[in-house]
Amino acid sequence: ESDEVNMTLVTDRDLLRIDPNVFRSGMSPVVLLTRLDSVQTDGVHVIGDAGDFTNPELNAGHVVLLSKDGMVEPLEVIERVDDATLTVSRPRAGDDLPAVAPTSDTGWSLEAITYRRLIEQVTDELFERLGVAERESVVSVDAMKHLIAVETAARIFEEAAADSPDDDAAARHAQRSLIRARRARSRMIIQIDRSGDGVADATRRLDTPALHRQ
Repeated sequence: ESDEVNMTLVTDRDLLRIDPNVFRSGMSPVVLLTRLDSVQTDGVHVIGDAGDFTNPELNAGHVVLLSKDGMVEPLEVIERVDDATLTVSRPRAGDDLPAVAPTSDTGWSLEAITYRRLIEQVTDELFERLGVAERESVVSVDAMKHLIAVETAARIFEEAAADSPDDDAAARHAQRSLIRARRARSRMIIQIDRSGDGVADATRRLDTPALHRQ
């Protein structure tokens, strides 16, 4: 599939790279894919029992949470090796960087979660606000992905803070995330190919959604 198609499919891994605390925020708008009571980590692998990782949705781009002794570590899923093994990494800046192994240990509990529904909702809203009907006409794929990711993260932190009004840390995360999203909206220029010739011939911004000819 092309980048133009995939740009609507921002992953949980993209949210993890924006801010790992997204997955420690209370997770109200989250969908649980898998929960396991005991897995082990060995280098860049999470190892469970045969059949633990059979959910077809649990694959590259998702995030698993490992918990033990009060510590929660979110990890990106790089690959589902088989039905008992995942290749994972601590958050990386890009897919081309080597995997960063978590601490090797036993007795972790695991949750595999996704914000897929919220990501899809935010994606629909942003394209509507930009006034872009044909999504494949967006040339600035990376910029659009970043906007979707920061806006989704802001929604997550906002809801977590609303659910815990006395939690100062949640309020700080929500404030920082809101500022980050506002900056992205004001700075990101989305290039549009209206003619279909593969060359950008217009621009749009979320803070000024009118179409601008180049």
